[in-house]
Amino acid sequence: MINKKIKKELYSLAKIIGGFIIVVILLILLSVLFKSPEKPFAEFYITDFSKPITFIDSSSAEHRDDHAVILLKITGVLDSNASITYGSNRKKFQKVKPREMEDDGRAYELTKGKINIDNRNDYYQGDTIRILFTPKGCKKGWLRIKTKIY
Repeated sequence: MINKKIKKELYSLAKIIGGFIIVVILLILLSVLFKSPEKPFAEFYITDFSKPITFIDSSSAEHRDDHAVILLKITGVLDSNASITYGSNRKKFQKVKPREMEDDGRAYELTKGKINIDNRNDYYQGDTIRILFTPKGCKKGWLRIKTKIY
């Protein structure tokens, strides 16, 4: 009698554990299926230092979060000075003065040698990330600018 009772209880316990495992697997599958795809970094390369260049991260205006963070990474090597001004602005794809960009972001004075900047700033839905590169004497080198919203 005890043997049958134990078997019955073990069977019930196995059903509960099995059901729990199935629910956990379903939750994991649903979270993987409905997870919003992570946006890759937008990358911009600079090798021509003859004039100022403005970059617009067009994927930034498509980001759906009300508030997020902009990750900005600048790496490279310069033979002289330059500056990077970046910011996010709701005036989609309009020309924005460097000072207006700086109000919503940052300005960096780059000097001769290796460049390695890693910064984060606020991002609000509908903003468009703009980056202005201005050579200030540099003629050779390279820069890679990466932006990402997360």
